[in-house]
Amino acid sequence: MKNTQRGFTLIELLVVIAIIAILAAILFPVFSKAREKARQTACLSNQKQLALAVIMEVNENDEKFPDEAWAEANFTGALRCPNVKKGAISYGMNAFLYGHLLAEVDNPTGVILTTDADVVSAIASEFTRHGTGGNTTAAIVSRVDGSAVLSKASGGKKDVVEGNANEVKDSGFRSQGAGSGGRFPIGDFPVILPESVLDDLRGYDNVDTSTLAGGSQAPTNGLALKYIVIGPYGPYDNSAAFEGYVAGAADDAAKAAAMLDIQFVDDEKLANLDAASAPIAGDDAWNPNRIAMNGDVPNTFKTWALPSSVYGVWSLRADGGGFAAEAPAHTTYAVMYILNPTAGDITATVGIACDDMGILWINGERLCTETVSDPGIAFADASYTFKAYSINYVLVKLTNGPSGMKFQTKVAGTGVNNLRYSASL
Repeated sequence: MKNTQRGFTLIELLVVIAIIAILAAILFPVFSKAREKARQTACLSNQKQLALAVIMEVNENDEKFPDEAWAEANFTGALRCPNVKKGAISYGMNAFLYGHLLAEVDNPTGVILTTDADVVSAIASEFTRHGTGGNTTAAIVSRVDGSAVLSKASGGKKDVVEGNANEVKDSGFRSQGAGSGGRFPIGDFPVILPESVLDDLRGYDNVDTSTLAGGSQAPTNGLALKYIVIGPYGPYDNSAAFEGYVAGAADDAAKAAAMLDIQFVDDEKLANLDAASAPIAGDDAWNPNRIAMNGDVPNTFKTWALPSSVYGVWSLRADGGGFAAEAPAHTTYAVMYILNPTAGDITATVGIACDDMGILWINGERLCTETVSDPGIAFADASYTFKAYSINYVLVKLTNGPSGMKFQTKVAGTGVNNLRYSASL
């Protein structure tokens, strides 16, 4: 009897192989996502356990968070993130919390307790461990309330180097440690940090602070690029009366002086914020409905942002690479952070030069008021001592008459070359 069996043809084999390849291409990403999801679940469980351990220590220590030594002893090698090699550090504790009372945390659902990190004393999350589809921009964090979540990295650029004066709407600068899971900083300013974490602070630079530009020049020191701003507040028309602004004032300086007294936001409250609520780039402005009230200002900031990486906050006119082209009778708020990374206090003379008027606060203290409408010659200054290992909060309120606004800061004195500056915590 003749055997009728036959093997597969080459074409049939190729078709089968192609089908298998297609199925593999479809299923492998699914398996990869499932595997990463399982790792995230394991990491969430680990950090909930660590958070519980810290909270138990807080309860046994008169409601006070443990110190760096406790964290080193209890976090090193305790639990491992599935995406970390054996022997490496997986998790860190928020170093801003060391030694603080639990009662000082006003928002326990928004302050990070533990996080993915490669150091035990952490002040920022490690956003390169978790994610799917090649998008590893997430970290697992626990919060002071004991919850644990997947925290996505804040958007925007990490370094402001675009060098384009036309990019005035928002440079893209974002706080390095910020994420959707919460914030790290807490406590009243000045915030004192352990010496061991100072090198991990990102975005703090040593810049020239000793000189001021005159007239319409570009800024001659780097502090112009270290402020984030909101505004401009107020109506565009300088003939409009608004909450104490007196139309028909004697001259431009008088108009600016009148604006200096108007409270578009609560100035003292803004100046006295603690680290858990102080502005970082991307935060919403207070009372945004009072910014550019009649809508005629071309570029406005309703979230805190760095105006321009070329001129910064030096010239807030469109022709100077800033914003609010010739915005008369307006008020702008600017914030900067100053770090003293040394073991000793540094006493400096801090001054502002404005066109037209300005007030400067450091850590809630109203330090000086500049009321002479000339940014190149007249400036107000006062002495301030920056404590060792401290982060300090600087707020400036700027007002102008009918012409554009200019502003500079000067920091001088023995040891000021050691200070560092950042536009965001």
